[in-house]
Amino acid sequence: LQDYLQLLTQLEQQIDHLHLRQVRVRLRAPIQRLQTLAMLTDSLQHLTGGPLLAALHEHVRSGDPRHVALINRLLDAASIPWFQMLHRWTTEGILSDPAREFFVYPKDDSPLADGQFDWEDGFVLDKSKLPGPGIMDNDLVEPAFRVGKGVNFVRRCLMDGEWSFGEDLIDRAKSTFCYSPEASTESSLFRTTLTEAMRTVHSHILDSLHKGQGLMTHLYALKQFMFLGQGDFYSALMDGMSSEFGDKVGVAGIHKHTLTSLVETSLKSTNANDFPPHVLERLTTKLHLSILDCEYAFDSIVGSTKENDTRMVWDIFSIDYEVPDTLKAIVGPSAKDDYSQVFHFLFGVKIVEHKLNSTWRSSATLQHALQGVAQQNGLSVGTSPSLAQSMALLRQIAMTRQAMVHFAVNYKSYLMFEVLEGGWKQLVLDIQGAETLDDVVSAHAQYLRGICKKSLIGKEASTGPFLGDPRLGNLIVALLDLCSEFCEYQQKFFQAALEAADRAQEKRRLARERAQRGNWSVDAQEEVEEERNFFGLADSIKRDDLASLATAFHQKIGEFLVCTDEILNGVTLASRTPKATPGPHTRKLTGHASTPDDGHLDSLRFLVFQLDQNNYYEYNHQINSS
Repeated sequence: LQDYLQLLTQLEQQIDHLHLRQVRVRLRAPIQRLQTLAMLTDSLQHLTGGPLLAALHEHVRSGDPRHVALINRLLDAASIPWFQMLHRWTTEGILSDPAREFFVYPKDDSPLADGQFDWEDGFVLDKSKLPGPGIMDNDLVEPAFRVGKGVNFVRRCLMDGEWSFGEDLIDRAKSTFCYSPEASTESSLFRTTLTEAMRTVHSHILDSLHKGQGLMTHLYALKQFMFLGQGDFYSALMDGMSSEFGDKVGVAGIHKHTLTSLVETSLKSTNANDFPPHVLERLTTKLHLSILDCEYAFDSIVGSTKENDTRMVWDIFSIDYEVPDTLKAIVGPSAKDDYSQVFHFLFGVKIVEHKLNSTWRSSATLQHALQGVAQQNGLSVGTSPSLAQSMALLRQIAMTRQAMVHFAVNYKSYLMFEVLEGGWKQLVLDIQGAETLDDVVSAHAQYLRGICKKSLIGKEASTGPFLGDPRLGNLIVALLDLCSEFCEYQQKFFQAALEAADRAQEKRRLARERAQRGNWSVDAQEEVEEERNFFGLADSIKRDDLASLATAFHQKIGEFLVCTDEILNGVTLASRTPKATPGPHTRKLTGHASTPDDGHLDSLRFLVFQLDQNNYYEYNHQINSS
């Protein structure tokens, strides 16, 4: 426009010597430029920022050299504010964008407050504002975004105000961050400068996280405490909780300070005490109580009870690990939810194993008491049907318990070694090879997804059920519930029997004292009858209840094996001919699976093999199917 006005001034000075044809020739080029400007104004008036620059760059492809020269002049001027914003974002982490024209904008409703920096949601990439090829290639958008986020992370999370890029890099960025037809080529200085900036800032971030913030130490602590990797600590803790609370039902009398004291005692008495103090002090205990629990939380004082509250200390207790603020970019709220879910699941498996071990001790005590009564009365299995029924019941209980222990131990071994240790090993390798903080975040997220899937939890929210089949997770939960139901059944049943055994032992002691004084050793016939009843063990109803419980457990194990066989081999056991089909676990070990994720299923194959080494459950399933 300025050139056009200058031309008009010149023509006014020469107006006495100009012909109309000369004026027309002199105005042809300016009018064409004005027409071009008018066309651009009408077609691009709705665009701003990067899309506007990209649309202008499209006109550079014209074959008219005068048109191309005009567009290049416009781009040189119009791109200066945009490249200035890019320069401040990539070198200082500052967004100077009052008109919202840049492709990055801060998210105001970030979940973290108090000046903390949310790596995932602190800044958002606006794809509608991308400049496109010609201004900045699409493959350079993500590096530019990561550089600015990295600078903000250094300033606001690492609190490292003294760190900055080298002056050489800053000067190079200032001179190269401008419009140039060569900006998007592989050899351009713009590309190399931006790539070097990303490598520099993220190298500093990873170095600070490893050396100054103890990244791997805290991740290892999360694995050991939230994923029950510190087995001696949890064994000591569960023994302490059993001694403190026993079989107490209801939340009354369960206090956080008591559980905290048990946790601290377990830490000091196990190898968990080898962790640094700054790690151990981040362990906290939680009680999952609601507001409604307050009305009977002090029943021992008020004197009232809550009969419908059947919860035990295991149901409301959990451990949490509070990571430092600098690591919340990696272990964010979503990751904490995954850690909490896996903890509750693994802790439930640990509780089942602990209960099964406790029932073995009760069974052994009752077995000795039963043998003592039989010896005292001169009875044997061949002469006493009641004794034979009692011994058969105890043997059936032992076989059922052993089957459940076999499942619980092998499943826990699968979780600890195949899932957790394998996942941790891969996480360490991925973090060691990471080049940016985003690589670390992605590796950690993949680590948690793999654990949630391979542990057969079947989490629906972020990972989906294991291999797309929710039955595995449901069957695992059903099997653990049956184990807990068996433990509760045996506990109630054995409690009455052990009390009767204690009474019988006391009566035998009194009988010996009376015999030593020369009196009758037994005062009444009911004392003899009580011992010959074998403490209620010769009850056919109890034997039938136990048989139904054992049958349900074996059926669920069979369903679990059928489901895994369908996933691993793509063939249902029910569709096979029992006599003509070889054992499925032979094919499982050969690795002929029809799923694309066969490389991740070796550990599941090993679990199936361990659960049914002699094809006992497979044989029962074939018999039931036929």
